[in-house]
Amino acid sequence: MKTSLYERTEYQIVFDLHYGQRSCLLASRFYGKIAWIFSIITIFCGSAAFAGWYAGDPNLSLYPSLLLSLIAAINLTWKPSEKRLFCELERQKWNTLIKEASGLSADQVDERINTLRSVDSPEIEYLRDVAFNDVLQEQGQKEGFVDLGLMNKACAFIAA
Repeated sequence: MKTSLYERTEYQIVFDLHYGQRSCLLASRFYGKIAWIFSIITIFCGSAAFAGWYAGDPNLSLYPSLLLSLIAAINLTWKPSEKRLFCELERQKWNTLIKEASGLSADQVDERINTLRSVDSPEIEYLRDVAFNDVLQEQGQKEGFVDLGLMNKACAFIAA
C-alpha cells in the first residue's frame, strides 16, 4: 500500500480487510448449510406425508406434515438461500478490495472499507468472534483470541 499520514496502521487496515472477507465467508457457509438442511427436511417430510396419505393413515402423515409446514414457514420467513447468495456477493467485493488495496492509499482503502461496512448484510452475531479468531490465526498472532462460547462453537461448526 502507498503510505499515507493516517492514524490507522497498515496492519489494522489489512486486518479489517481480511475480517470483512472472513465474516462474509462464514455467514455464507452458515446460511448455505441451513438452506441445505431445510431442503433435506422438506424432501423427507414431504415424502413421509405423501406416504402416510397414500397408505390412508392420518397419524403417519400428520407429524411429517406439521414439520413440513413449520420448516416451510421458517424458510419463507428467514430466506437462508437468499442470504447465502447476498453474503457470497459481499465476500467477492471484499476479495476485490483485498486485491486492489496494494495500489491504493490507506485513506482510499479505509473509505472503501467503510463503504462495504455500510451495506446492511445479514450477519450471524455468533460468527463475529469466530471470524476475528480466524483472522488472528491467519496472521500468525499468538495472543488476543476471544474465548468462544457454546453458541459460537455451534455456529462455527455449522459454517465449517
